[in-house]
Amino acid sequence: MAAFRVAYGAQGAWAELFRRAPGFLGTELYRDGNRGDRFLTIDRWRNEQNWRSFQAAFGSAYEALDARLDGLAVAERSLFEGTSEI
Repeated sequence: MAAFRVAYGAQGAWAELFRRAPGFLGTELYRDGNRGDRFLTIDRWRNEQNWRSFQAAFGSAYEALDARLDGLAVAERSLFEGTSEI
């Protein structure tokens, strides 16, 4: 649980990587009040294009970090995917 908080928090490895790209607004980490082992992480971007540009420019770094932290997170969902509005 501590490793997750370190990696996914506002100063963690993900936020550090995201900060390398224009349009990244920040990361928020919330802990479930009823289940201490469950968290919600929100990575905010100015718009979908900034997120897509990040993916294009840093895709290999993203995949490497994802592989390095494999097993810490159970699920991931993008609110951009499949939507026409943010």
